[in-house]
Amino acid sequence: MDKKFVDILQQLVEDLKKESKIDKFLTTSTCKSYLDDYTRGDFKTEKKFLLRVLEEGVAKEIYNTSDLVNCKRKQIRVLVEAIYPEDASIEIVDILAMLLRGDTTKTVKQHDTIIVKPKEKTFITFGKYQWRVLKTQNDRTLIITKDIIYQMRFHCSSNNYSDSEVRKYLINDFYNTFSKQEKMRILQDPETKDNIFLLSEEQAKNYFTSDKDREATYNGTASIWWLRLPGIFGDYAYAAGFSVGVSIGGYFVHYDHGGVRPALWLQL
Repeated sequence: MDKKFVDILQQLVEDLKKESKIDKFLTTSTCKSYLDDYTRGDFKTEKKFLLRVLEEGVAKEIYNTSDLVNCKRKQIRVLVEAIYPEDASIEIVDILAMLLRGDTTKTVKQHDTIIVKPKEKTFITFGKYQWRVLKTQNDRTLIITKDIIYQMRFHCSSNNYSDSEVRKYLINDFYNTFSKQEKMRILQDPETKDNIFLLSEEQAKNYFTSDKDREATYNGTASIWWLRLPGIFGDYAYAAGFSVGVSIGGYFVHYDHGGVRPALWLQL
């Protein structure tokens, strides 16, 4: 799509947001009058295509969704099924996501599959939680919950992650909060061989930019969160977050207020 036309759309959306009238852009009839004013009769082909897309309800879905990644994939299918060219459908969905949600993620096609690749350090919704994107490679992305979702001890006495209480909680109780369809998208971690896991010390250091970046809260209060590395003593386990960065030596494994931030590999 012509960059000048996209720039005009961006200005239009910004103006409507300032006036709390963004709903005018989402409706075909009102958007048409604004487009006519802003384009001054130019970009007739682009305007016609955009208005047809709006008639399909694509912009409304993108603006209102709580799960942008899946929404973009779905809206591309909606347009393709409505006999719009696939490349043009991908482009217009990406443009609308950028205009309405500030999303700069680019959708790509791999082996006839539409893949929306979330950017690192952005947030997505999956299941009941908000997740931070740590790494995206090929058709999968590594994510960790935005917040601490639970507090519990690592174990009553041992710092062996394989036998830990927190691991049992993750691979059983937490895993079973997902639906059957969601579970189908959760991939096995190549290191732990689990579907849900805690980050390693190396991951906690490499995927965050600073101690401040590693901070997370539980019910609004900053707290440490467990890692899967044993500490310097048999009853210590590593942790990250509030006031410690990545702790040297670790915390007592029986500390009841250790935070849990599940991580998983998600199929895109």
